[in-house]
Amino acid sequence: MNDIPASKATKKGFPKKKSLPAGVHHHAYRFPIFPTEEQKVLLAKTFGSTRFMWNALLADSKAEYEQTSKHRINTPAKYKTEFPWLGEPDSLALTNVQLNLKKAYSAFFDKENPAGPPSFKKKTHRQSYTTNNQVNEKAPNGSISLVGDEKQRSLKLPKLGWVSIRVHRELGGVITLIHVTDALPGQSPYPDNHKFELIKI
Repeated sequence: MNDIPASKATKKGFPKKKSLPAGVHHHAYRFPIFPTEEQKVLLAKTFGSTRFMWNALLADSKAEYEQTSKHRINTPAKYKTEFPWLGEPDSLALTNVQLNLKKAYSAFFDKENPAGPPSFKKKTHRQSYTTNNQVNEKAPNGSISLVGDEKQRSLKLPKLGWVSIRVHRELGGVITLIHVTDALPGQSPYPDNHKFELIKI
């Protein structure tokens, strides 16, 4: 559990995001992906799990503050014993929920340009999750990769596996994270598909 006294959070905010090294820039791209029916099921579970995790972390943080006047944000691992189905989706998606809630509180406590307080998420809201490209023993070449040519390309995502993607421009650099969004009818040129935001360096 992350314990940050309310007084410290109010004055200085939560830890700020580190600036990028000189000469390094983030670029974002948005492309449609075309998951299979089986992948759509896993995507729905991931969207639901991240929404549940956000609401659980926020509710417990609010309850802790009412009791102790301290802002504490649990880790996702705290909930997996009681809710074992949280182990099905990409674990990094849940970790990013915790990080995003920290950012939301940091923005809320920002004296110069404060944002509104973090709010609970509903099923009617646009669903999304974020995952990261990790290099480890299981994935020595990275957990996220993009292969193929102009006619057919595939994107590999943690837990989801290879999914068809339509890429309309060449990319360079290194993929650092993927933000997958459930596109809503009428709000996207691909209303029946999903989109993702690709961040590269």
